[in-house]
Amino acid sequence: MRRRQIGYVAEILECRLVPTSLVPIPQPAVVAAVEPPLLNPVHHVFGTVSGTYSTAAFFGIDAGVTNTFQGHGNFPLLGQVQFQGTIQGPGNIAFGQANGEITLSNSQGSLVLELVGPVQKSFAPLPQDFQFSVVSGTGAFTSLQMTGTIHLVEHSNNQTFSATFVSVKLNDTAALHGTGAGNFTSNSATYQLTDGTASLEIMGQVSITGSIKGIGFATTGRATGKLTLTNSQGSVTLSLTSPVHHGFVPLPTQFQYKVTGSTGVYKGLSKSGSIDLTFTTTLWASSINPVHSLPIVPFFAGGFTIAIHA
Repeated sequence: MRRRQIGYVAEILECRLVPTSLVPIPQPAVVAAVEPPLLNPVHHVFGTVSGTYSTAAFFGIDAGVTNTFQGHGNFPLLGQVQFQGTIQGPGNIAFGQANGEITLSNSQGSLVLELVGPVQKSFAPLPQDFQFSVVSGTGAFTSLQMTGTIHLVEHSNNQTFSATFVSVKLNDTAALHGTGAGNFTSNSATYQLTDGTASLEIMGQVSITGSIKGIGFATTGRATGKLTLTNSQGSVTLSLTSPVHHGFVPLPTQFQYKVTGSTGVYKGLSKSGSIDLTFTTTLWASSINPVHSLPIVPFFAGGFTIAIHA
């Protein structure tokens, strides 16, 4: 009996793919975090400082040069400030960054700034450019956030320095917080605000102009208005809206506001909040219809008080 011979057939297999777990997968691009609206993103000189500095006579063998600065300067939003702090250069490391802490202060409050220089070789002298950000604030500057660049030049011949703040960005949640007062006139439909002044956080002293319009003969509705706050540094325009209220009653005293325009150093401010606005009538008059002897155009005048909340 003959045995059956078994044959083997070789087939060409398709190439295999490496499992995806072994193949590097391109990572999606990192999406930058959305920053809060900033006040005054500028790229020009924001403030200047000058003064003297001293170098530590002794420092650790691995530590970099340490300079202490004392000076004063002027900033559009902060006013006259004192400038003091210490900056230390890179020490005995292959590459490092100079860093330090500077305090700006005046009678209104203080700001502590953290400074970081570019990457340098070991024992390099202090650089002339630093990135800075606010670490903390007090007084009127408690809510102020500020970032940018400081260009700091040391004059070793007489141990003096000059510093310029450039590319500064500001954000202040309480920039408009404050109170004020003024006068108004009204023809019953629209209240015109005149001679108003207020003292606000970062803006300081401002003049107030604008108008508030009631709902007229409607049964219910919202009063609306526009206020402009102005000083020598620029202006901020607010759009006002009241809660729903009934017609033929005095204007409400509470409004919601939103910044709809800004100029000068306040350009770019994006902010909203609430306002308390109270009118006190001291004069009432009207013209008389000669046929019916009835008042037809009532006229009011008096004073107003305002409180702007963050």
